[in-house]
Formats: sequence, structure tokens, C-alpha cells
Amino acid sequence: MQLNPLPVLGLLLLAAGIGACTHTGSWQESRPALSRPVTDRPAGSHTCREDADCNDGLACTDNRCEGNACITSPRSNCAWPAETIWQAGNLTGVEGFFWENEFYKDLSGAVWNPETRQLWVCRNTPDDSRIWVLQQDTHGHFDIGSKNAVRGEWADFGDIEGLTLAGFDEPETVYLIVEGKGLIQELDLSRYGSAVLKNSWNVSRDLGSGRGAEAITFVPDRFLEQHDFVDASGRPYRSRGSMGGLMLVGRQNGGYLHAFDLNRKDASYTFVGRYQTGRGEVSGLEFDRSTGQLYIWHGGDYNQLEVARLSSLDAGSERRLDTIRLYNGPGSIRSDNHEGIAIDSTDNCVNGRRSFFLTTDNGRIWSLMQFREFPCSG
Repeated sequence: MQLNPLPVLGLLLLAAGIGACTHTGSWQESRPALSRPVTDRPAGSHTCREDADCNDGLACTDNRCEGNACITSPRSNCAWPAETIWQAGNLTGVEGFFWENEFYKDLSGAVWNPETRQLWVCRNTPDDSRIWVLQQDTHGHFDIGSKNAVRGEWADFGDIEGLTLAGFDEPETVYLIVEGKGLIQELDLSRYGSAVLKNSWNVSRDLGSGRGAEAITFVPDRFLEQHDFVDASGRPYRSRGSMGGLMLVGRQNGGYLHAFDLNRKDASYTFVGRYQTGRGEVSGLEFDRSTGQLYIWHGGDYNQLEVARLSSLDAGSERRLDTIRLYNGPGSIRSDNHEGIAIDSTDNCVNGRRSFFLTTDNGRIWSLMQFREFPCSG
């Protein structure tokens, strides 16, 4: 049977990362209009005088003025605020030709460095896990990074489900969460193609045994203080190790975030506590240092994005993070097993919009997507 060349050409373009398909069907969610940012600061910042000063223009949120600060909380699920997944930019093809592309299976985590314009992604295949670094050029195009003619790709780390950066001044020091073993690991990836293990923390005693650790992100101390972070006992907590902040790990089972105070000098750690989130599953995490907000991807049966503060409420014997908004997801193409997220800084906003990145396990030619119209206020 003779193939129609147009669909074949479209698939090839998608696989190569050349543009993205635009869907205009009637099912598409409408995107809420841009609103001015609501400032989520501690009391005493004098950001408002009355509730009307805090209105973000979204019917899905409740906005109130409390202690001269605007506090936003969910009223209902918000519509996805950027373009749909059909309209997003497809970065999958930067890894290679579609018949040998290593992004197609098990792409699990992502983290963005707004200073170096690099996107780090990982694959969780236990017998062939990998890490890549993607470099963005001045025109906004991405390619696999290289140094001294060596490709920015590293292999064999076990079942890695997420990765993060602690300091942008150490842009090639990457931290991993290894599922099943309960390990947080520090890698020096300054030599492309060859990884050096610097530290390994076995946190399985406090993280829980078995599978389920899916996401990781780092929060510097200055944000813990500015945004009223407390430990499991409700007391203000700042790091006491040598990291200058806390590592947060998200679990797929129960939707908890676990906070760890790591020491790079002797691989010891302090368990700070675990925190309930807005849903019973977590598969992606990213702390936005430009807003002080935590982005939590809830996969599984949810496929929703939660935006939360670092502050929390007493929930009986536990604490629950303060949720700002809950967005419905952007939709799915081949697989709805979205697992990793990354977000650009508000410093890089253009016309009130910035980039949001999403990885999909078994997404095939739609495994790494870039949403260019994510709001800076959200």
C-alpha cells in the first residue's frame, strides 16, 4: 500500500524537533488571561491593604489580604495556563534520529539552569540509565551540549528518577535520587562523558523502603527563611550541614515531600520532616528561585501541576504545604505518564510568558516538550 507522504513527513519533523503540531479542535481548554502577579511574601511586606488588592483574575483561586500580604489558595482546579501539549515545542529530536533516539523510553527527570541556559534531563532505565545536558543558543534553539568535542551524555547510574542543581555557581554538579535504593547522590559532571561520584547519602530509613522516590529539588536557606519554612515540629528550620539549603524528595506513594539536610563533608544528613501535598502522588519537582514557589507535578491518575508555598499548616501529626494553585495538565499525546518538570526564571520572561519543560516516560517522539507560554505570574 502506498503511504501518504504528508503524515510521514509530519512524524519526521516531530522526531527531529523541528516545530510542533498545532491542534485547533474544539476540546482544547481555553487559556486564562494573564493577570498581574500576586506576591506571596511573609506578613509585614505591605503588599496589600484589602482583599481586592490581591485579585489575580482567576475564578479558580481565592485571594485574600492577610497581615499586609496577599495569600492565594485554590477554589477549584485551574485550566492549564499555557498552550496545550499539541501546540508545545518538541525537543525530543535533539537527541538523535527517530530510529535511535534515546529519549523515547523512560525519560524521567529534568532541571533548568537559567544562568547557563542548560536543561539537564535523565532516563531511569535501571540497566541503561543516562543523563544529558541540553544547551540553548542565543536564538532559543536546543542541542545536546558538548565540551572539547565530547558529547554531554553520561550513563549507568541505576534507577534514577530525578535530578537537580544545588548551586548555579556549580553548574556541573548534579544531584540524583535513585529509586529503590533510597540514595541521594552528588555527581561531578564537569568532564563530559565521565561522571565522578562525590557523595552518596542513604536516606532509605527516613524516605521509606521500596520503590516510589520520584522527584528531587533543592531549596536554598534564604528562601526557607523568607517563606516561613518549618520542620516537622513547626519550628523554623535552616540548614545545619554544608549545603546551604535543604533537599526535597517527592514520593509517588502518598504524595509526600521529604526534607533532608545533607552534609557534603561526611555524607551524613538530618531528616527534617515529611509534608503532605495537594494530591496523593508526586512524580516531578522544581523550586523556582525567582518567585520562591515550589512546583509539584502530580502524575498517575492526576496529571496536575501544583504551585505551593514553602510554608505549611498543622495537619494533625503531620504538616501540609500551603497550596497556591492546582492546574489541570496540558493533555497527552501517546503516553500520559508525565514524570519530570523544569521551569525558567521570571527574569527571562517575554511578554509575561516563560518556558516550562515536561518529560514523559515512554512518550516516544513526544518525550520532551517545551511550553513557551507559561505565565510568569503562575
